[in-house]
Amino acid sequence: MTLFRTHRLLALLVGAAGLCATGCSSGPRNFENDNDRLRKENTALTEKVAQLSDHVAGLEKQLQAEQSRRGVKLPESLVIPACTKITIDRYSGRVDDALRLYLSTLDAKGRFVQTIGRVSISVVAIEAGKEATVLGSTTIEAKDFDAAYRAGLTGTHYTLMCRVPGKLPEGVTEVTVKVTLDDLVTGQSLSVTKNLAWPAK
Repeated sequence: MTLFRTHRLLALLVGAAGLCATGCSSGPRNFENDNDRLRKENTALTEKVAQLSDHVAGLEKQLQAEQSRRGVKLPESLVIPACTKITIDRYSGRVDDALRLYLSTLDAKGRFVQTIGRVSISVVAIEAGKEATVLGSTTIEAKDFDAAYRAGLTGTHYTLMCRVPGKLPEGVTEVTVKVTLDDLVTGQSLSVTKNLAWPAK
């Protein structure tokens, strides 16, 4: 959505709020109930307009940053931060019948960089000489992936969960997990595979 269209939508919503506040119809009316209804509708529209205003402000800042970036030539030693590698960090492992993963998204210099993307996780058990047994899988959409961002004493990462309802084959004590990130900013698809211990309950 362009900024022009967004501003136009704001204007339409404001106009709609005004119409609701001054609405009219023929016949007898219960003005007390109508006023309560109009106040609720006006409050809802006002909140929606405020949300859209915040969104427009964010878009304007992004546009200014993009215009500024294109007008500046970076030194050869500097690159625009972007995810080029993903890793499954230590402390990832079993939690009841699920797998908890600490995923780091890193730039070309190995520094953590926040990313917008869709993540798919698959968990399999591998026996020698046999096909892999799929134990669980999930897809995490961009909004939920963004909500999984964590920064604290355990470091900066994304905390992801994948249910593992399947049972390991007899004698197998670890699982192989594959995580694929489809970066919605760069268009890249990044993957990482790691073996993790799967202790008995």
